[in-house]
Amino acid sequence: MQKIKVIDRVGFTARLGRLRLSTAQAASRSHALRHLEDDLYEIISPVSFKLGEVLEWDGEINKTLADVVEPPDSTTPTEDDTDLAPFSSLSSEDRVLVIAGEIRTLRADGTESVSGPDGKPVNVWTRDGKASVPALEAVLGESITGQERDEAQAIADADPDDQPTDDEAAE
Repeated sequence: MQKIKVIDRVGFTARLGRLRLSTAQAASRSHALRHLEDDLYEIISPVSFKLGEVLEWDGEINKTLADVVEPPDSTTPTEDDTDLAPFSSLSSEDRVLVIAGEIRTLRADGTESVSGPDGKPVNVWTRDGKASVPALEAVLGESITGQERDEAQAIADADPDDQPTDDEAAE
């Protein structure tokens, strides 16, 4: 396992492998993880991490990921200090990009509901196909505005990498 810190403002998505996470990190991603033991989890569907998060991952850091994550240096806060760069301290633009990343991940995973703060399921999608604010807040562990969700939804919907290929659409 390698300890890594997310350095890309759009975030990092792990699709395979095992992760060592804090309780708070795992709670907001419980829909995509299988608990193995203590703080060790197996990825069952893609899991996204925000700018500044520190975690351990058993995946390979290739050239592409080298621009997204790095080994935390000695000045990086430990898990006891904090797991996240405070979402509220991000610029408005960065907040929207992080939210857009979560929307893309939820869509790619086919996630229909997530666990809310009270442990009850929260529907991810509204009737008009947008990600719901309460679901995004549950995933992010932070409050967001409807305007941030709308801007992020537009980015997620416009992302050409997120659209099905002709073969996928035919299935």
